[in-house]
Parts: sequence; structure tokens; C-alpha cells
Amino acid sequence: MAWTLICGTWKNRDETVLREVRQTVRDELAAGNSILTGGALGVDLTAAEEALRRFPDGSRLRIMVPAPFRAYCEHYRLLAEEGIISDLQAEELVNVLEALRKVAPDNLYELTYSPIDDAAFLACNTEVVGMADSVIAFSIANSSGTADMLAKAATRNIPIVKREYAAK
Repeated sequence: MAWTLICGTWKNRDETVLREVRQTVRDELAAGNSILTGGALGVDLTAAEEALRRFPDGSRLRIMVPAPFRAYCEHYRLLAEEGIISDLQAEELVNVLEALRKVAPDNLYELTYSPIDDAAFLACNTEVVGMADSVIAFSIANSSGTADMLAKAATRNIPIVKREYAAK
């Protein structure tokens, strides 16, 4: 079974892009592939939700996060308290991580970076790309995190599909 990494900016809330993410996940799963994400909001969360919707046992989804589960969840809840993201966004992400952890705990990969900052996410990118057989990136306004993921995938010579979108 091949693992397709779905990635894109965490800031994306454009419903057109998210519909395309969901359709891409359905297409990849129908082709017999499985889904791999970096466990962030936006594109990653949408891909994870769709994979779990199609395979509730979590068998076709892997999520990698840069920190231990509890610390990572707390990080997102603090972002919500600070007004950087909404409470709903934080809880949606935590719910997906908890759901995968419950049904397929071995498919939630927890790294040990602290603090959870840009450097931790970029390090996590390196690890998650190392698990991927291919990458489909939803690049919105040349997001630096997505660009980093694509650069790392290019060094591995794995197939890459880059879908570009302008910021709205």
C-alpha cells in the first residue's frame, strides 16, 4: 500500500480548496493508496477527516505531529485562547487526533519537539516526507511550510503533484 502525503497551509479556509482536498483523498483511497498528513489545521485536517470518514478504523490514515499528543493538543487550545485560531478549529483538530489515537494508535506518530514552533513543524516535515511514497500539495500563496515540504520531497525523488491557488 502506498502512502500519499497530503499537505498545504494550515491557514486555508477556502471551501473550494477544501472540497478539492476531500475529492483528492477520496480518489487516492479509491486507487488503493493511504493518506499521510502532518496533523495541522486547514488542508491536513480536512484530509484526515475525509480519510477517517471513509475508513473509520484508521487503517488508511497516518498523522505525524511534532510533539507528544497531550502537549500538541494543549498547544492548539492555547492558540485558541490567544485568538490566533478559533475554539472550534482547535477542538476539530483535537477530535480527529483523539479519534485516530483511539482506533489506530500506531498510526498517530508523536515526535518530541519542544517548544512547538516553526522549527518543530519544519523538522516534522522532514520526518513525514520520509514516510511518503508521493506528495499532493495544495499550495496557497506559496506558503513557506508547503514550500519546505515540497523541497524535501523533491530531494527524495518521489512523485509530487502541486496544485497552486492564490490567496483570497
